[in-house]
Amino acid sequence: KDQALAYMKEHASKIKKQPTPPPPPPKKEKEDVEKPSTANNTNKEEEFIKEQAQQLISQSVSPSSKATATNHKSNGNSHFSKKEYQNAIDEYGIAISHNPTDATFYSNRSACYMELNQHEKALHDAIYARCLKPNWPKACYRMA
Repeated sequence: KDQALAYMKEHASKIKKQPTPPPPPPKKEKEDVEKPSTANNTNKEEEFIKEQAQQLISQSVSPSSKATATNHKSNGNSHFSKKEYQNAIDEYGIAISHNPTDATFYSNRSACYMELNQHEKALHDAIYARCLKPNWPKACYRMA
């Protein structure tokens, strides 16, 4: 027993003490939980996009503009299949400038932004797609 005590005293300085973890922070009551400020900004932005989309729906697009937009969409699809996402974004952007009422262009561009991890832009385009075509499952998927 004495030998064990002497051994412990001799080697006690060599044993590293594990630090005591800090106590967990106190839990907030439901009323105290703060919502992130980005939630309010996102809702305001979403409302703004919805208003813009409603204005787009009322626009008429000429057949020649639709044809030009469709050609650029095809180019974008080609770039997307080659994983040339920035080139695809550019093509879809041109398609949108010729026909801003087609939800597919926004949805496709949203997919490109997701591939580039540009999530804010992806959501922005997904909201446009959803507003232009509310019952389209792919637009809902893009928002998720």
